[in-house]
Amino acid sequence: MATLARTEDIEDSARQAPALIRYLDEGDFVTRRYVSQGVEINTGTYSDHRMLVRDGMPIRDHFEFDTHGFMLGRHRSAIRNFFDKEEVDRLYLRECEAAIQALTAASCVSAGGWMIRTSADLTARAQEKVENYRHEGGIQPPAGEAHVDYNEITGRRAAERAYAAAFPDGPGYRRSVCVSWRPAKTG
Repeated sequence: MATLARTEDIEDSARQAPALIRYLDEGDFVTRRYVSQGVEINTGTYSDHRMLVRDGMPIRDHFEFDTHGFMLGRHRSAIRNFFDKEEVDRLYLRECEAAIQALTAASCVSAGGWMIRTSADLTARAQEKVENYRHEGGIQPPAGEAHVDYNEITGRRAAERAYAAAFPDGPGYRRSVCVSWRPAKTG
């Protein structure tokens, strides 16, 4: 019990701020997500909830991937301009793989794609006609609500596809993790 109290003290010591976070409402419906260049729309019904968010950076060493389901790490990117698609395509995925491998000690890592997320006005971008849109390597708004990208089944399928594509002659794997890499700041 002493460990729990100490953990709560550490997390409660972090700087706090109130926030509104949007969550999917209760209901018997199927929600779908539609994505195009510069716009994303969900069909579900959502409501904002008052939540308390904490600054985890001063206590970043407290968070462990296997215990908390996330970790906070430090990494300085070699990318000079994240709006230079050629530079990002050439360098960023390998850079992410190396950083994730160093942080997690994984035996193999395969990065699947990248996307700039911004709260800037993307109205003009959303109006552009895009044939064969792929949801990677572009600019999109931030996710509009709290969500989970994978469940047990879809996470396993994603890991199987990524491993087969990146390591076609590999011996297989025992464990996998699907990671969303989110920089807290740039520059």
